[in-house]
Amino acid sequence: MAATVTISRVSPRGGEVRSYGTLNVGVYATGGIAVTPNKFKLGDGGFDLFLYNTTTGHQCGFDKTNKKIKVYTQGVTTGATGAAAVGNGAFPIDDAGAELTARLATSAASTTYKMGPLLEVTNAVDLTTITFAFEAVGQY
Repeated sequence: MAATVTISRVSPRGGEVRSYGTLNVGVYATGGIAVTPNKFKLGDGGFDLFLYNTTTGHQCGFDKTNKKIKVYTQGVTTGATGAAAVGNGAFPIDDAGAELTARLATSAASTTYKMGPLLEVTNAVDLTTITFAFEAVGQY
């Protein structure tokens, strides 16, 4: 799936140009979403892309070598099935909100636990409701 980019401002500075706006990665593909400089109104060649956090807990990174936007998420959120109902802890939920079969021992239902480093969002997760702000820097 291609990223949808909305440019709010383009600012030439010396021999480079900066563009600002928002983007949406759509349905995520493992390994990231490919982007090109012209998507950000930049000339051909290398470019930098700075992506800013959202309030959803997702974070973006730019793989400059492969020119791909990668989306990460952190933590484990349990589903609505409580420990009393399953006898061994609540079920965590995945990126799509579905309960998994693994259990977090002695965990509480509908509770978020922060655990470990950021993890790449899984393949085919629909992120169309999430918008990231960006600043892109490149050549004319």
